[in-house]
Parts: sequence; structure tokens; C-alpha cells
Amino acid sequence: MMAASVITLGTYLAYVLNIVDKGWLITFGVLHMLSFATIIVSAVYALTRLAKNRADLVFVIVCTVLSAAVFVADALLKRVEPTQDGVLMLFHRSFAYGMSMGDYFPLIPNLGIAFAGAAIVTLFYSSGKSLLPALDGKWNRPFRFMGRHTLLIVIVHQIVNLALLSLFTALFVDFGNFVLF
Repeated sequence: MMAASVITLGTYLAYVLNIVDKGWLITFGVLHMLSFATIIVSAVYALTRLAKNRADLVFVIVCTVLSAAVFVADALLKRVEPTQDGVLMLFHRSFAYGMSMGDYFPLIPNLGIAFAGAAIVTLFYSSGKSLLPALDGKWNRPFRFMGRHTLLIVIVHQIVNLALLSLFTALFVDFGNFVLF
């Protein structure tokens, strides 16, 4: 959540300083959505722990029902007349009509994907043991590194891509004009 807030603040400051236009603001991007989805799924997990007997089964059932409800809501909201609402756009893209954002991942349908993933993981991976123990070799070390440092990779790759695109623009598109955006 902290990294998402820093990215929002950074893009807002870039907008205020006229470095970027309004379309580059990141108000509810992938990190925001993942943070909120994690909090919501964790709250559901904590509530289902109240069912002492078969808590995992209760969690799988609740997540499956909530996932289906989110996908049904997505299907229904796609039929709604698109409008522009700064708060409701956090929930579904039909409320972000005409808005241009650098990174945008609304909760619906992505929260449904998170609930489905939580149900599947709980169903097939509840023991915590690897389903594929032969994959713990040296060959997958880069994948394990990327998995453990995903947040850093997400943030750094945006900065590197921006720098490379700016350099490309300065050298080949508009020679001598080093444009950030």
C-alpha cells in the first residue's frame, strides 16, 4: 500500500510540476488494486477462521461465492451507461468513462480473480508443501529471485523504461529535445 501511495504522489507531483499531463496520473493502478484485494481477501480469511470446524472449506466456499458475485456484478455493470465518477471508478471501469490514466485496475473484476485464486490455492495447496518438489533446483533461481523481489522490479522497470523511451525520443524522434513525456 505504501509503494502504491508513493507512485500516486509521484505522478501527482509530476503533474503539478507540468512534467506530465493529467492522463499520466496513477490514481488506482495495479499496486493499489493488489493491496486492496489482499486486505479484503485477508479479512474474509480471518472471518472464516471463526468457523473452527472445516475453516478451510468454509473459506473456499465463501471465496467461490464472492468470486462469482464479483463476476456477475462485472457483467451487469458492463450494461450500465458509462459515466465519469472519481470515486466509483475505483470499482469498475464503466465509471471511468473518458478518463485517461497511466495505470488503471478497478476492483471489479480483479477482486473476483483474487477470490478465485484464494479459493484455488486453499483447495490445492492447503498443506503448504510444494506440489512440484522437483522444481526446487538451481535452474529456477532467477524465478525465485523475481518472485521475492517483485515490488522492487515493478517500480524499477517503470523508471528504466521511462529513461529508455526518453533517450530514444531524444536521439531518434525529436533530435536534441529530451522529452520525459
